[in-house]
Amino acid sequence: MTGPSASLTALTAARGRGGGGARGLASSRFSPVRGFNAPPAFMALACLSMAAASTGGGGSMDIHDAMVVDQEGRKMRLGDAAKGRTVGLYFAGEWCPMCRSFTPKLKEYFNEKAQDKQTGNQKATIVFVSSDFSKEAADSHFKNQGNWLYLDYDSPLRQQLKQKFRIWGGMESSALGFDRRSGIPGMVVIGSDGNEVTYMNTESKGIRALEAWDLDANAW
Repeated sequence: MTGPSASLTALTAARGRGGGGARGLASSRFSPVRGFNAPPAFMALACLSMAAASTGGGGSMDIHDAMVVDQEGRKMRLGDAAKGRTVGLYFAGEWCPMCRSFTPKLKEYFNEKAQDKQTGNQKATIVFVSSDFSKEAADSHFKNQGNWLYLDYDSPLRQQLKQKFRIWGGMESSALGFDRRSGIPGMVVIGSDGNEVTYMNTESKGIRALEAWDLDANAW
């Protein structure tokens, strides 16, 4: 069973075993993978994600106003940080083996391609959208990535973007559902209106998927 019906069935079963809503899910330690005993950190993430989904994640917001952090720890609006650049969202979690393998390749690609050879200006940026189990884990994960940006872990956009572009990790499916088009690592190029320009299935194609990214177009 897939899609919303599967999520509803799982949640109903969780309620029957351990109480209502996210609390029941936590007590049942439900996992979409048969025989998988979910770690407490994951269950905490699942509960928070369910709460955000049920309330709309605190309401939608203009992606330009989203707060991001660079590798120097400086906080800024995404609209300011991305001005004049094409933007790619990078969905990943440090717990994911494929992400750990892909990130160094993405970093190499970014270092080689993101800068305009003639002007020296940066023409592209990446925004890391974390699937990590905690803010501490996400912060640590980002430190091992490239010279790009990190969407504030506590931003309501973090979960909203996963749902909008239907990209999230398998371990997040109990919270976000099963109607996804890919797992992680996943990437999407977005325009200045926050909508999708190019989907890159890095989960299945790896770094070759980035050939679809036109780094000279769709600048903010």
